[in-house]
Amino acid sequence: MNIAIISHSAGGGGAERVAVNLANHLLNENEVFFCAVHSDRREYYLDPKVQYDYIGTERSGFRGQLSIAINLRKYIKKNNIEVMISLDISVEGIFLIGNKKLFKIYSLRNDPTKVFNSGLKKILSNLVYWDADKIVFQTPDARDYFCQKIREHGVLIPNPVKSGLPYWNEENHRKEVVAACRMAKQKNLFMLLDAYRIVWEKRQDYKLSIYGEGELKEALVRYAEQLGISEAVKFHGFSSEIHKIMAGSAIYVSSSDYEGISNSMLEALAIGIPAICTDCPVGGARMYIRDGENGYLIPVGDADVMADRMLALMEDKKLGESFSKESVKIREELTDDRIFGMWKALLVR
Repeated sequence: MNIAIISHSAGGGGAERVAVNLANHLLNENEVFFCAVHSDRREYYLDPKVQYDYIGTERSGFRGQLSIAINLRKYIKKNNIEVMISLDISVEGIFLIGNKKLFKIYSLRNDPTKVFNSGLKKILSNLVYWDADKIVFQTPDARDYFCQKIREHGVLIPNPVKSGLPYWNEENHRKEVVAACRMAKQKNLFMLLDAYRIVWEKRQDYKLSIYGEGELKEALVRYAEQLGISEAVKFHGFSSEIHKIMAGSAIYVSSSDYEGISNSMLEALAIGIPAICTDCPVGGARMYIRDGENGYLIPVGDADVMADRMLALMEDKKLGESFSKESVKIREELTDDRIFGMWKALLVR
């Protein structure tokens, strides 16, 4: 069958990587199209047999969304698409309502209270999801945001853990705390800097390294200067070697105010680096971190607790080793075969 994977782009974030890997896994028995709707960015490996197309626009706001919606409708008709799996569009899908020939699978990758943060968006998203044949949610909390009728179409599918990850170097790692994320408001890296200021007063032998790009980078650099911790914090930008870096560091931290299921967090757990994450909506972290057993969960926005947990791991080597031993078990739970097998099962009608 002809299957279209709809994604923001083929590079950048966790949802985009899942979209690319899903396209690659569906190839054997299908004609697969990868449709990027917002950016022509390409970083992740897409099998050459997958037809890649970018249908975005330079327009922004409502006109941009309208243009993408129209382009998408034309794209589906032109390529005789039978199944559409969307890891990006939501309200734009209003233009696809009523197309009974198209089997529509939508996937929500973030906190719906943030994504659908206006009355109109909420109304339109409910109409789109009501019309869907299947909806993939990452967490029960995300699913339960919607009405019973929409929940009936829903299925829970987490992210897979990337295969071939290195293991944490528990004996010879650097005294480095590492974060890897977009430098965006959602990630609340200002809180992380506040926490590290507290840590720096007691443990100046450790450093904080933040990997990633984003619109807040310059503001974060200035804030580190204001806190007097510029010597302790380094902003590295994007790195293709992030997993190797994690494996050689001491502690992984995530300070997000909200997330779906963070790929960065899952990879940190699988690598075995001791992890500290905020227990943020929509519940992805608490699905996989058992506080005090295989990592630490902390309240959203609490710099004091974040600092306390970092210091605890710096001061207790055996604690980190016990976390690592438990966290790597996630590799067996979230394999590519298991997770993409769940996606393939959605195609059986």
